[in-house]
Amino acid sequence: MNKLSLYSLLAILLPGVFAIFCLHYLNSYFSVFSLTFDISSFYEGTLLFGCALFAGLALYAISWRMPRFYTSIGLRAPISSIVASSQEIQRILPDLREHLPVIIKGASELTLDSTHKTWDAYFDEVYYILEAANQNSEVEGFHSFYLLCRQITALSVLASFGTIFLYFYSDDALFSKLLFLFLSISIIAYLITPYFRKRMVEKLFLHFNGYMKTQ
Repeated sequence: MNKLSLYSLLAILLPGVFAIFCLHYLNSYFSVFSLTFDISSFYEGTLLFGCALFAGLALYAISWRMPRFYTSIGLRAPISSIVASSQEIQRILPDLREHLPVIIKGASELTLDSTHKTWDAYFDEVYYILEAANQNSEVEGFHSFYLLCRQITALSVLASFGTIFLYFYSDDALFSKLLFLFLSISIIAYLITPYFRKRMVEKLFLHFNGYMKTQ
């Protein structure tokens, strides 16, 4: 397995593992299902791996349908705003004005005030070009880290709300510790998620600029 596919797998699997952990803890507390697993067993470990992978895929599919929500809470900054705030992209903007018309008609009018939709179109086209040329491994790595942090942020916030409910329901001191843990994870993940998205966009256009200069 190469590095690219490993990053992508972890971005899907780890949120799934986190979700399975939360569900397992809830089940052990309320005893909804009388299931026990021994992760040292090959078959039961494989089953848990499959469940975590399925949960991760489901979460990924759900989050993919919610771009406006993530934008509204600051976890999916518009590409145009990233371009406007990135010194690295501004430095190569003259070159992008030269290269982008090759792939998108009208890109010669490119400015820092271009619409969100226009920059999204540039991003998608450039991503597919680099992917076809096998030049996007670093971009894919940052993209996977971004998805991972975004998913963990959403899950830890949901887990925090669930923990608050359980704390008032049972008044168990353990839930206060879990609440502190989930809130800490959500805050840290929320703070670093925008960084990975920005680096993903920067690396994409930087690699595209370098790729076009070699053509």
